[in-house]
Amino acid sequence: MHAVAPLDAPSETDSKASMTEALLGFFEALPMACSLKDAAGGFRYMSDPTRRMFLPHGAVDLPNSTYDVFPPEVAQEILAADRKVIESGQVVRFPVWLPDNAGGRRLLAMIKFPVPVHAEVLIGAVAIDITAFTSAAWDASTYKQILDAISDMILVKGPKSKLLWANQAFLTAYGMSNADLQGIIDAPFVEPDLSQQYAKDDQQVFSTGKTVDITEEPMMWADGKARLVHTVKSPLFGKDGTVEMAVAVLRDITDRKRLEVELRQAQKLESLGRLAAGMAHEINTPIQFVGDQRQFAQDAFDDVLGILAQYQDLARKVDAGTATATDTAAIREAERAIDLGYIQDGLAASFASMADGVKRVSQLVLALKEFGHPDSGTKQAGDINAAVRRTVIVATNEYRYVAEVELDLGPLPPVLCSIGELQQVILNLIVNAAHAIADLGSTERGTIRIGTRVEGEFVVISIADTGCGMSPDVQAKVFDPFFTTKAIGRGTGQGLSIARMIIEKHHGSLAFESHVGTGTTFFVRIPRAGA
Repeated sequence: MHAVAPLDAPSETDSKASMTEALLGFFEALPMACSLKDAAGGFRYMSDPTRRMFLPHGAVDLPNSTYDVFPPEVAQEILAADRKVIESGQVVRFPVWLPDNAGGRRLLAMIKFPVPVHAEVLIGAVAIDITAFTSAAWDASTYKQILDAISDMILVKGPKSKLLWANQAFLTAYGMSNADLQGIIDAPFVEPDLSQQYAKDDQQVFSTGKTVDITEEPMMWADGKARLVHTVKSPLFGKDGTVEMAVAVLRDITDRKRLEVELRQAQKLESLGRLAAGMAHEINTPIQFVGDQRQFAQDAFDDVLGILAQYQDLARKVDAGTATATDTAAIREAERAIDLGYIQDGLAASFASMADGVKRVSQLVLALKEFGHPDSGTKQAGDINAAVRRTVIVATNEYRYVAEVELDLGPLPPVLCSIGELQQVILNLIVNAAHAIADLGSTERGTIRIGTRVEGEFVVISIADTGCGMSPDVQAKVFDPFFTTKAIGRGTGQGLSIARMIIEKHHGSLAFESHVGTGTTFFVRIPRAGA
């Protein structure tokens, strides 16, 4: 250490040298990394604590560049901060995970600032090692105990999606400790394309400072099994208002999604069960008509066989030369007795009627079969208008005694959707419309109007009834699970809540307009592309 010049008569040169020596001594004594670099990135000064932390043991010379000290990814991040200091003249603060010469990783709070020296501006750097402080703070914190008690997985991330901390739920799922995940990113846990999407969502949080809500995304567990999670990523702001970290809360919804599918299927089966008696009646009517027509055809056939026998007897007599006018008159009398002309016309009409009856039964059975067919679980191109027609057939017995159904189906493109689930929604709305008309108590039949059309990027299905309508109180609760105004045995209150869940799954909407005493119209909107 240079001697300090006497204070009573210092020269300007001695004063500056003394000050420089004192400052250097001050930096060497600080328990943190301190360095100076020029604008070109060359090191001008590096304190002994800095050397011990990052340079090989025994190194004497200053490194030529940042790349000689740190890995490329870390060096690029530090050099970007250096450029910002030179260009803006402002202080830059940021956290960074750095490898040390002992093979570990350290979390440093990095502060970069301009240092004017004569006509040159150097870049000063102070790095405070907060690794131990951060770990100790989390380990000893009551908040950590609270977060570890939560069954949802919680992650804290720094810039570039680097993991800083995770609660016990996450650590258990991956068989890791917080020490294992320090500074790494999502890539070890998931497929590369999923990792890129996660990082993109993280970047959105850091760049916008807004929460990102991902309702459903896949995530690979350590056991290799894919699970579905609902993820909410939120920013954590520093004192200067910038986003320093992101907190991700992940809820495993795999079992919930499975239960939702089972609930929808159960509700569909319930609907089919309720419609079974009505369908039996619908099928019985044409079957009974076919039976009546078959009896007519049988009786006519017996009459025709009788007169055919007389024709055959007459033919034998003609061949034998014994036929008489009396034989011919007997046949004419038999024709008049059975009204052969009526039989000829009636049989043609009867066969046509039986064909219509069989076709009607076939349509009912096919509609019921297609309606009740389980979904594949994936969206496919579906014909919405065909789904409407099938559902109207299946629901016939629900509305036939109270309303007429009018269809106004416009031209629609194929829609990527779960057609079985949409049929379930349409059925619920038709049944509700029929019940609303019946509840009006009018002696006149009401009307259910079903229309389809394209509005921009959406396909719209409208189902309007001339029923009793809903009061404001009922409208406010209409989508609540298990809420119903119907009598016991007529409804469980799940239909509309499940219908909305299905439509929201299709990224669409279910809305309505209702007026007491005049009726209700429901509007189903789903994206044409089935996004």
